[in-house]
Amino acid sequence: MLAVVTPSDGKSDRRRIKTVQYGRIVHISVGSKVSYRRLKKVLAPFEGRFLAAEGIKTHSLRPFDPSPIAERLLFEQFCRYVLTLKGYRTAVAVVDPAGRHIGEPLFTEVVAHAAAVTVFTLLDTEALCEGWLKATGTCPDTVDRKAFLYSADCCFAPQGLLGFEGTLFGLGGRDLDCDSIPVPFDLLPLFSTDIDRKKLICLIKYAENRHSDRIPSVPAEAVYPK
Repeated sequence: MLAVVTPSDGKSDRRRIKTVQYGRIVHISVGSKVSYRRLKKVLAPFEGRFLAAEGIKTHSLRPFDPSPIAERLLFEQFCRYVLTLKGYRTAVAVVDPAGRHIGEPLFTEVVAHAAAVTVFTLLDTEALCEGWLKATGTCPDTVDRKAFLYSADCCFAPQGLLGFEGTLFGLGGRDLDCDSIPVPFDLLPLFSTDIDRKKLICLIKYAENRHSDRIPSVPAEAVYPK
């Protein structure tokens, strides 16, 4: 179970915590007079799996980290962008030190499509290269210095690539295009809250990818006692 936490607007709800469940995401509304102790008790089962709006103090509780999901979604958008270009004229670069993305099937399509692909990674790519060769007949150049990436037409570099003059996906370039990511209809009410849209989309995608959930659900609508 995942949660989003926002302040309550109702004057009569200042001392209440209300919850409304939308699929696997619970919207928790917190009154302005609710103590941190009460809020912590409600949020404790969601540690690491909740987003809080500005003004909600969660202190020692750890919120959801959207960065890995955001990076994966941005990589997908990068790959789809490359596939719209004329492959025989396109040189592509990817910064993926830990090898979190280059094993994705969509990247294999990029390898087959682009004229040249260069990957900066610290991962041993021998097994991946065998797979690329079988699937596409070619293999990207893997390098251990970013200096080899600057001749590319477009580059995926989540932390940015200073001085790169092509189309950059990452810090200093194109950010995640949230409007192009479909959202389940039943979760649309969550977008009227004060939660950052990008973080919320990442939470939703995280929820879609989860295969098991040991935390019991709450009632569809509930009000915690004062």
